Amino acid sequence: ALTDAAARAAAFHSSEQAMNLLDQAIALADDPSRQATLRLEAIRPARSAAALERGLAYADAALEYYAETGDTAGVRAATAGRANLYNSMRRADDALASIEATYLEIEAVGTVEDTAVAAETARSYMLVGRFDEALTAVDRMLGTAADLGQTELVLEGLTTKATALAQAGRVVEARVLFAGVIEEAERHGLVFTAARSLNNLISSSVDSASFEYLRTMGDRLLELAERAGLYAWADQVAADAAEALIETAAYEEATEMLDSRDPATLGADVAMHYQALRCSVGWLRDGSAESLEDAFAALAHFDAETDPQWRERWDDSKAWMHCVAGDWDEAFALGTSTSGFFSSGGFLQAVF
Repeated sequence: ALTDAAARAAAFHSSEQAMNLLDQAIALADDPSRQATLRLEAIRPARSAAALERGLAYADAALEYYAETGDTAGVRAATAGRANLYNSMRRADDALASIEATYLEIEAVGTVEDTAVAAETARSYMLVGRFDEALTAVDRMLGTAADLGQTELVLEGLTTKATALAQAGRVVEARVLFAGVIEEAERHGLVFTAARSLNNLISSSVDSASFEYLRTMGDRLLELAERAGLYAWADQVAADAAEALIETAAYEEATEMLDSRDPATLGADVAMHYQALRCSVGWLRDGSAESLEDAFAALAHFDAETDPQWRERWDDSKAWMHCVAGDWDEAFALGTSTSGFFSSGGFLQAVF
């Protein structure tokens, strides 16, 4: 009954409630094997709630049990779940470190656990810039996953493949794949997969698409993220959209976008990002030197406290703020070392 209630809670995007119900089921289960299975189930709502530490606790406990009992399939399932958590929280280096050895042990991808490991390893390779290895890992698992009826994993793998192709410069192939994945994912009710693919399509289109196209796609992504119950992701999508609006001098629209999110529910990193964006609007619209100083103070938070996987985003934002302040040498030094929207590949080239 508890697991059924947890499934219903997850279906209605009540991820915290789903984890609490599964915790109760784990506590009541006498069989360690059943406890491990329940912990694997709890990883998914932990991901949706952006509850990294709690999700890792589930994955690590399950992994410990499977390792002690010599259950190879269980080890692979728990390892894939652990890497998925890391990748979803933008910690690809940690994801790859936790999964690559397991992936390399697989001689032939033949089970659902094998396909999960290969798919998550491919995603890790893609996120750290090892595109050829990402494409190889995806191709190793797609056929088997299709034969096993793993529609969601096939579409996740194709999203990773499209993203790797886009980042390797093969943009036309990537966009065709993205479009197909989004259509199929929505047809099957796989909102998270559709949102992830749309997010990566937008990222691959920044340098060539019109602002109106990007804004339309951004609005659609925000709607998908909220439908999937990915509220932390939706908050970040809104911040990214506000950043793009600020860059085009649409200050009122940017403020409206920031105001659309509930500040009481923002995570610490996203809240600081919002603060920096609000300050930058104040400087650009009103010429307030105090706002500019506040923006730099907000961004300075990330120098000491943010995860390494987030650092590029904040360096990129700081490069843009140095442009605003007229500190061109500082802006160029930061901008040429990052690859985001306001880096030397985007805003800085336009300025210079």
